[in-house]
Amino acid sequence: MKPIVLTGFMGCGKSTLGRLLAQRLGCQFVDLDGAIERQAGMTIPQIFDRQGEEAFRLLETQKLKELLEDSSLVIATGGGAVLREENRALMLQKGVVVFLKAAPDLIYQRISLNDRRPLAKGKSQEEMAALYQSRMPFYQQCHICYEELDKTPLQCANELLLKLREEGYGD
Repeated sequence: MKPIVLTGFMGCGKSTLGRLLAQRLGCQFVDLDGAIERQAGMTIPQIFDRQGEEAFRLLETQKLKELLEDSSLVIATGGGAVLREENRALMLQKGVVVFLKAAPDLIYQRISLNDRRPLAKGKSQEEMAALYQSRMPFYQQCHICYEELDKTPLQCANELLLKLREEGYGD
């Protein structure tokens, strides 16, 4: 089995769905941003404030390389992990990349009250939708696209597991 890598915009449910999917597969779940925070001894907003986005992206690539060596993981990436070509190539080569697609208005509803997302801070719904659309070509470079349509996280996890198995993954 290859590691399963969940990509998608912030607030699309990667962490929630990743935990449920890992439970069903009997493997470990890792949130990439959480792993970076533990390694750096700082939160993501602190890394952005103190070192800048580029420093964060370098840490992200380094941690992603390390995690992709473990075939028994479900990894939830940060929404911007796909921005670096190196990350996309690594994920596609070493993992099963699943793009979790959600409606921009639903995403904005989820992230608008969360101050832990530096790139969303102070942004309007239109600005966030434009950022989402600018990243769409990168998200679409995946093995599987799963669109969340008004379902519970548990329903989504079960459907995604079936989709992975239909595609020959997750056995």
